[in-house]
Amino acid sequence: MNSYFLNIKTKEKIFLNHAELELFPKPNHKNFFSKIWEDKDKLNENFKELSNLYEDLLPIIIFKLNKYHNKDYKRRFWEIIIGYWLHHFLSKYLEKLNSLRAFFNNYNKEELQFCVKNYNKKKFIPLEYTDYSYYQYDHDLNSNCQKEILEFLNYNNFLILENKEGCLGIEQIKKKLSQNKKRNFFKNLLKLKNLRNQKIVTYKTKLGFLEKLKLNFIIGEGLNFFPEDLKCFNFIDQFKKTKLNFSFRIRENNNHDNFKEFILKKCLFYIPSIFLENFNQLKIIIDNLNMPLKPNVIFTSNGFQTSSIYSRYIAEKLNEVTKLVISQHGGVYGQQNNHFPTIYENNVSDKFLSWGWSDDGQIPFMMLKKIEKFNFNQKKNILFEIRPHRNYPKRTEILESQYQTYRYYDQCTKLLGKLRGTSIEKNFIVKLSPKGYAFKEEEMFKNVNSKVKFANRYSPMTEIRKDASLLIFSTISTGHLEAASSNYPFMILNVYPNYFKNEIKELFEEMKELGILHDNAEDIFEMLKKIENNIYSWWSAKPLQNFISKYTKNFAKIENDQKLQKLKGHFKF
Repeated sequence: MNSYFLNIKTKEKIFLNHAELELFPKPNHKNFFSKIWEDKDKLNENFKELSNLYEDLLPIIIFKLNKYHNKDYKRRFWEIIIGYWLHHFLSKYLEKLNSLRAFFNNYNKEELQFCVKNYNKKKFIPLEYTDYSYYQYDHDLNSNCQKEILEFLNYNNFLILENKEGCLGIEQIKKKLSQNKKRNFFKNLLKLKNLRNQKIVTYKTKLGFLEKLKLNFIIGEGLNFFPEDLKCFNFIDQFKKTKLNFSFRIRENNNHDNFKEFILKKCLFYIPSIFLENFNQLKIIIDNLNMPLKPNVIFTSNGFQTSSIYSRYIAEKLNEVTKLVISQHGGVYGQQNNHFPTIYENNVSDKFLSWGWSDDGQIPFMMLKKIEKFNFNQKKNILFEIRPHRNYPKRTEILESQYQTYRYYDQCTKLLGKLRGTSIEKNFIVKLSPKGYAFKEEEMFKNVNSKVKFANRYSPMTEIRKDASLLIFSTISTGHLEAASSNYPFMILNVYPNYFKNEIKELFEEMKELGILHDNAEDIFEMLKKIENNIYSWWSAKPLQNFISKYTKNFAKIENDQKLQKLKGHFKF
């Protein structure tokens, strides 16, 4: 984190929501957790505030973009294109606003200076959502955002820090993404079979290659494979020639006390250039690609939400005759409170296929990934999966709380500490995510247990778990649903309060009673001691198996044999 408050008298540095500092303390450094999402009612209020802001600003931005481009596109067109970026952008500023208000309820403004670099704000304007998705975790962008919120709150006691490096993190992100242009993918794409007349487009569906091929023949598309790896940064040389239009981006904010006016001004300044100056250039690029002209159906799982090429292509086609079918692509759908992707994908699609649940018009379907049933082995390995966490939240939800990030690692380290010297320790293996992000997990865990063993973090979980008789997941996400559907023995260490939707709370209470779900390290450690030598007996007990059958029917249904034929039926309108 590149910015902090300085206590003028004591010279103590005070950071806001700095989970890493709690885990790795430093002298004369203090952290303050705002805890604005820890209370269920407050989190619901925050999410409602964000949703109202989104609904208020989206039509205004649509009007301005239509006027700028001399178009009359409807809400659905623009929401597919800008909705994901807008929600995440608003969430970041609103979280900073509410966190700073909580901070000033505990600290006297007059005793503090905010130390921050002086930034060239133009550097934070992204090309599209892809680079913004990296920018939102950058220290400089978050420091700049915090400074802008402080200015909105009429706080003006700033100490400007030296900034020799500029926005180094942002420049590195741009450089890394720009390397895509060196690939020969698009040259090869033009040599592929002509896809212009393809009627049913399927891509990024979670189907394996052979099942994808089989589906193509079932729906009459044969060897027509829609390209799945299109990126705006392959064309960065064409986009970066465009000059930014600051006559549009810089607007006067006449009402300095109105947050909606303030954040609208920020939206228009930082809006990705692919929605504004590069809007027409992207259309030219898409029109020249080997892509279907008038598909009847586009079917995908997560193939457009974070990609401006795909979202623009889909928006253009839906403006004509095409229908959009989306299938669930991961966990937490239908289970978590205040989950924006569930709301967004259900709103923009013509059909949304879930993994078995329905609460707002979703169609109960099944998992598309091929899941093999678990064959019990005699090995005693216990595999503990660690999920990556970041220094900054991306959405307004309990999983993104920085205080909960601290609690997450605190409970994980406590569990590893309790294993020291036990027989469980010998067979306990930690699987880190290949995405390292900000936290020094290996160092953190070795500090509490020097004998902890790590699996290869870059090997697929599906391969590593073959040597394990029990899986432990540290969040309620995709992994536990795949384990449930394959009947693989598992437990969950869930530290997040108020996670579940009220309608299904009883289901997870039952999961606790059966010894699957645990709120803290102490509970899961005691359960491990009980079942260490009889994991299969515990898992195969009738009450537990009845629960797994009921749970998977609602949230992780599989039908490997009839899946593709049933899927074809959902392409009819």
